[in-house]
Order: sequence, then structure tokens, then C-alpha cells
Amino acid sequence: MNKILCTLAAALVGYSFAGELNVVYTDAIAKDTMGVNLPDGKYVLHTYAMGGQLVPVYISSVEESASGLEIYPQEAAGRQYSLTYELPVSVYYKVSDATGYDSFVKLKLDETRTIGTSGIDTVYASVDMYDLPSVVSSYKIGVAGKEKTLEMSFFKPQITFVEQIPAAGESPKAIRGQIPKEDGSYEEYHTGSVLDLFLAILKPTKDGTYDLCTEECNGINVYKGHMTSAKVEFLFEDAQFNDGYATISVRASKDYLWNSDASLSDPATVAVMIEGDIAEAAYNPLFFSESGVESIKKTPVASSLGARKFVVMDLQGRVVQQGFTTEAEPVVKNLATGTYVVRVGAKVHRVNVK
Repeated sequence: MNKILCTLAAALVGYSFAGELNVVYTDAIAKDTMGVNLPDGKYVLHTYAMGGQLVPVYISSVEESASGLEIYPQEAAGRQYSLTYELPVSVYYKVSDATGYDSFVKLKLDETRTIGTSGIDTVYASVDMYDLPSVVSSYKIGVAGKEKTLEMSFFKPQITFVEQIPAAGESPKAIRGQIPKEDGSYEEYHTGSVLDLFLAILKPTKDGTYDLCTEECNGINVYKGHMTSAKVEFLFEDAQFNDGYATISVRASKDYLWNSDASLSDPATVAVMIEGDIAEAAYNPLFFSESGVESIKKTPVASSLGARKFVVMDLQGRVVQQGFTTEAEPVVKNLATGTYVVRVGAKVHRVNVK
């Protein structure tokens, strides 16, 4: 009996139980040679990401079955492959040094890789946001010579001005500028007063709709756009999105007057952008005059008691706390020892935590 088993084992050397070397092009289950699911062998692909993000791509021996795509790692160990993909896609692989620090090295086009003992090689695909030709762009990546490919899509977030930051569970109302009164006239804000304007950052979906972009877009900075009117200044150049929203504070140092004759009106424009013209939004019309309403400060709807937004940042500009306060200064709690920059409305000061 043992002699028969040895003969069978020798005959099976180099025999492929199932599958062919390729990218994992849809959700799959990894199995052993007996068809038993491997522990932690479920692979759920992430194929929709923001430009600049690294998307894992798995390469192994794969086989389609009635129940879905199956992975056979034991067949792929030690085998070589090269990838084909569409530009401007870039592919990277991870390298760890002796200290455990991970870095990513760009894969050269047509470079050959060898799959390690795990039987599943992982590389990372990305497209720089600047290189995306449209709001959502799709690309294919596969193993050279194989028909089946993995399709992934990358998106550019879009921004829009909103009337106010909504309360939890409510939807924001997009606006393009000041809304006229019932008689068709416009409110004029006092020249030199500070005005808060609110922005939402949106994630386009594959079906053409938009969702609020929260975690993926946290920390994206807002910059003054080129179309902003002269003599309109931003009080803070470091405004950034958190949980889908950002607040900018602007001030005009000259009059921008409304006139019942539209041809004589002189409205201001506030333009903003993210990451160097990747997405832009403009707020127009906006009127200021010396006789305008004093000290207009819009307050988000979350401030039913007259609360003002505060932001706490470390010295590297990272937001560590934010919220609303009815005090002149927020109550800063549970912070590690160090120095922080606190912004409340238009005021900025430093706080030392000991």
C-alpha cells in the first residue's frame, strides 16, 4: 500500500490540481489541494478607490467554479509572472527592512516577479489623482498572456459650497452664491466683516450619483482659487475637510455693490480648490458695502445655542479635536502633553498641555 502511495505521489510531482496563474479578478476563496477552504482564505476585492490610493492586487493560481473564483496558493509558489496594465496606472510592491519599516517600490513595466512560499503575491495599483482624465476612470490589470483581468476604478472627489453644515442625519443643501430676497435684492455684508462659508466634499459613484466623502477625504486641504476677486482674502489658508465638510472664513477689503440694474452690479467671487485644481468650486454673487450688515458670521446648524466651531491642531497641522463651543475658548480635554494651536471662529491661540 505504501509503495502504491509513493508511486502515486511521484507521478503527481508538477501536476496542477486546478487553476492557472493570474490576478485574482473577483472575490475568491483560497483552498488547499483537497478543495478545503484555507483559514482566513476569503479575498474580498477593493476595486473602487480615490486617486492616489494603493489598491491591493493578488496574483496566484485561480480557477472558476460553480461557486465562484477559487485560489490554489500551493500551485503558484515559486512561479514567475509579469503584469500588463493600462497607463497611467502605476504598480508597487512592498519592501520591509530589518526594523519592520515598510516602503513601496515602483514595479517596472514588464518586470518579472517570483511568487513566494505563501503562494499569493500582493502588489498595489494606483493612479495619481492628477492623471485621472475624468471624475471616474476605470483601468484593467492582468497577468501577461491571460484573458481575464481585474478592473478597478479611481475617482476624483468633487467639492461644492453648501448653505450650512447639517445636523447628523440631514443632507446638505448645495448653493452657488447668495440667494436673493423675495423682492430680488441682495443682502450686502459689511466691508471688512468676516463671513464663514461652508463646503462639502463629494465622492462620485459608479452609477453617476454622489455621496459625502468622509474618511477617505479627511485631511484634504482647501486652497484659495485663482478666480477669487481681488481684495477678498482668506483668513485661514489651512482649512481642510473633516467628516465631509470644511469651513472657510473670508473678508473683503473693498466694496462689492449690488444694483437693481444687473449690468451695474459688482459682485465678488470666492473660488476654492483642492490639491491644485483637481476640483474647484465658486461662490458668486457675494456683496459687500460700508453700510452693509455688520459682522456676519454664519453658524452651522449644530449651533442651536450660538455655539462656534473650534478646531485643535498639533504643531504639524493635524486636527486632533474639533466641535462646537458656547464659550470664548473651547474646553480642550484628553490631550497628550504638548503645544497645540486652537482656532475658535476667527481667533487663533496656542495652548500648552502639561
